[in-house]
Amino acid sequence: MLEGRVAVARTESALGRSTSGELARIQAETRELRKMVVDILDEVRGAPRSPEVTTPVQPLLEEVIHRWLTGAPRVSPSLRTTLPADTQVPGPRSFYSRALGNLLRNASRHARSRILITACCVDAGRIVEIVVEDDGDGVAPELRGEIFSPFVAGSGGGSGLGLSFARWAAHQLGGSLELISEPGELGGAAFRFQVPLQRPSSPLRRLPGEVEQKGCLPPGVRVAIIDDDQAIRRVLRRRLHGEGARVLTPSLTHLDELGTLLEELFRWDPQIVLLDLNLGGGLSGANIYEMLARRHPHLASRVLFLTGGPAPSHPIGAPVLNKLQDWDDLVERMCDVLP
Repeated sequence: MLEGRVAVARTESALGRSTSGELARIQAETRELRKMVVDILDEVRGAPRSPEVTTPVQPLLEEVIHRWLTGAPRVSPSLRTTLPADTQVPGPRSFYSRALGNLLRNASRHARSRILITACCVDAGRIVEIVVEDDGDGVAPELRGEIFSPFVAGSGGGSGLGLSFARWAAHQLGGSLELISEPGELGGAAFRFQVPLQRPSSPLRRLPGEVEQKGCLPPGVRVAIIDDDQAIRRVLRRRLHGEGARVLTPSLTHLDELGTLLEELFRWDPQIVLLDLNLGGGLSGANIYEMLARRHPHLASRVLFLTGGPAPSHPIGAPVLNKLQDWDDLVERMCDVLP
């Protein structure tokens, strides 16, 4: 896109036309790219993210649509939104801008003439959902399983990195990005982008006689999730980001990675460790807990075991919670182990 802007500016200059508009857009895009690189490096390094960093959704959508679709005059975009005007989502603006921009660019490559963007709140108002769809031919069946893999591009061209980065950014923001299995309203491909709604950072004033709400996590609290179930990790990460927490989901697929996991936990120093009791593949949460107790006892004291079934009948050193229990109860138990 930046290369295209430069080409337009050079063409206008050669024809003796003013290039000030294109140069301003190039400068704005360069600033965003530089900011995005800084944000990505901070995320990869595990730098603390301020809970005050939020992005207003409505102006972001309007700006992204204007920026990314003004260069596609054959495509007519429509925006439908039921979001309140002051809706905000947590995390760096550059991640949202680039992820949504990539979705729009992808749609413009495949659309015949129309793109529809819809925005609303789902999950009882906890999640902001943005759906981008086009009136093209949809995603070929042989590409549906790998459409988010790097360097996988459809017939519309492109580098094959746009959707890959968009999904990565969604995950870093505590959300998700998926290709909807059924064709969209326009008959083409439809992508669903979901992120948690930002909760107010300051507590509401209580009315006389009102009981103080329990189980509210402090902003920026560091939580590590060790679970082999990707869906559980995604849900917990999304909900915790919605609470303003920082979340680490280290990889652990076989025993050889156990030493690396323990050192990663030690370096990141989470204030809460959510540890699945039954990890599969011969891995046991109880054994990991015992190793933490020997090597890093201060971390072992921050462990909460998670299980999808009944709790063990005998004590195993840390509280055991059902991962499907009520969210407020889970948060309250997490507060109990905060150092």
